[in-house]
Amino acid sequence: MWDVGLLPFVYAPQQSPSNGALPDVLPFSIGVDERFGHLIQPYNPLVETTLKEAYATGSMLSGMMDDRGIGLKYMEDFLLFFHNHHTHRMDSCSVLDIGCGTGFFLSILRGLGAQVLGIEPGLQGEEGAKRFSVPIVRDFFPTPKVSQPFDVITAFGVLEHIVGLEGFLTAVCSQLKEDGTLLMAVPDCKPYMVNGDISFFFHEHWNYFTS
Repeated sequence: MWDVGLLPFVYAPQQSPSNGALPDVLPFSIGVDERFGHLIQPYNPLVETTLKEAYATGSMLSGMMDDRGIGLKYMEDFLLFFHNHHTHRMDSCSVLDIGCGTGFFLSILRGLGAQVLGIEPGLQGEEGAKRFSVPIVRDFFPTPKVSQPFDVITAFGVLEHIVGLEGFLTAVCSQLKEDGTLLMAVPDCKPYMVNGDISFFFHEHWNYFTS
């Protein structure tokens, strides 16, 4: 394991060079998940606690699917991926989007006839639910507020934020119908690794994937 030391904690654009009530720096280290073989940020309880507080306020470090800017590009790309891998009728399809952000992606699927539900711990979920008129549960997944099975479960830019991949994926599969589809997108970190560019290391990501 490489103990990097203290790194700036960045989770959203700020009006001043400070996170206010949250720490400005946090310890950071890099290791390897010996079971799955990818780079990880080894578990640190202080980092986890701080991240949960940041997510609850609405972390927006890398952008999210939305109806404007790069968020719209994300949505269009993921929607194409969705259609390429899910061929069932949309008018009989139930979709759960984990880490749904504003819920814009869900609003597109609902317009195609799907029954949709989002889970989002941040404030952007509450704001998006009003903006796009989609149901969003403000919580982390898994949550007792959502227990029914779904035809499709999606997670865009979520898996890299998860401590304990196996437990998370087990919970996901428990809410996926037997013939259901799981669609996820994660950043490809290989170009950074090849170039020796360590700028892709930051506290929000516990996992660093390649293809």
